[in-house]
Amino acid sequence: MNVLLSTLLTDGNIFNVIDGNTSAMLFTAFIGLLAGCFASYALNGRGLGLIGNTALGLIGAALGRWMFEAISVSALSELGYSGDFIYGVIGSTLILFVFGRFGRD
Repeated sequence: MNVLLSTLLTDGNIFNVIDGNTSAMLFTAFIGLLAGCFASYALNGRGLGLIGNTALGLIGAALGRWMFEAISVSALSELGYSGDFIYGVIGSTLILFVFGRFGRD
């Protein structure tokens, strides 16, 4: 858990929310929204709403970044916001896949 928390506090683009920079925070939320929309439409065929897609994308980006750093693949970090979008899509897809598999009775 400490590894995930330290990943959340790194200075990567997806976590510019901590800086308090309003334009970076809005752009980060927009990237999260796009990543969440892409993943939810790809797996479910429908979105989760504005807040749901944004939260999914931001949490998915944190998960994706953590997964790639855990296996020592950091090439996506050099791509800036594009890399964060890819992290978000991969992490969001994984979240939706797991909850879709095990979330239903």
